[in-house]
Amino acid sequence: MGLSFKVGHPDDVIGGEFGELAIEALRSNLGAGVPLGVPGELYDTLDALKAGLAWEWWKELQELAEELLGQGQAPHLARIDAWMGLYLDMRTEPGLVWPEGGERQPHESPEAPPIAACSDPPPADEEDVEAMMADMMQAMFEDMGPRSDEADALQVGDVRSLREELRRLAEALGYNASDEAMQALAEYYLDDERIDDDGPVQALTHLWIASSHAVATGAPLWIVK
Repeated sequence: MGLSFKVGHPDDVIGGEFGELAIEALRSNLGAGVPLGVPGELYDTLDALKAGLAWEWWKELQELAEELLGQGQAPHLARIDAWMGLYLDMRTEPGLVWPEGGERQPHESPEAPPIAACSDPPPADEEDVEAMMADMMQAMFEDMGPRSDEADALQVGDVRSLREELRRLAEALGYNASDEAMQALAEYYLDDERIDDDGPVQALTHLWIASSHAVATGAPLWIVK
């Protein structure tokens, strides 16, 4: 279950009816001038850095920040789940914005992929596998998805406050919090022998690089699944 960070206009990240409702809700709650970027200018760390992240690394990054910085010392990082969150280039406290009537689908849990596409009922053993996959996906959603009753909300934070939290976390880990250092560290983990190592650190590097792009362009940084 891969994860990447995107920077861009809501139309390019979530799109459709929910995207339109999200734009309306953000403007209604945060002002008509809320920075939403320019349609058609999408940045995705998966493409830019040639690597995705494991879904669970987001929560592990949050836990690492709490361990090293202290409870409540990284509220913008801690408050956003890897489901439907975004960081705006404007001063705001972490909070929720509810798109009116906007129920994101699927909003309960991702569906397990089909074992086989056929018109006949699958054999009993394949039914068992499908049930096992569905249970596994539900467990992943409950463990790593949005907190209770927030699956249909936008979780909103401030990208510049997030960067300050990331800077303090990087320095606590002994890293230089600069674009050049974070880029070099991200590239270090592209080696096949290191691609699965130090998940929270990889998430930190990708998030820092994406946040730099968000500040440079004024577009939202999205943490969506």
